[in-house]
Amino acid sequence: MEKLIKKLQSLKEFIEINIITLNKTNIAWIIFGLFVIYVFTTKVLLNDLYDVARDEDGNIIGSSYQAPNN
Repeated sequence: MEKLIKKLQSLKEFIEINIITLNKTNIAWIIFGLFVIYVFTTKVLLNDLYDVARDEDGNIIGSSYQAPNN
């Protein structure tokens, strides 16, 4: 039990040190990384997963839903 407590204390100190070392540059890198992940998952992966046939106007071909013609 004592070994577990010491391990938890060392983990707590490690987390505290990492939080203290967050400066503006590191925060900017974290935000940039999250933005890259967001763009990759929404724009790249979703377009690859749902790569549907489209005509010249960008309308989906062969779907059951037809947009009203104006």
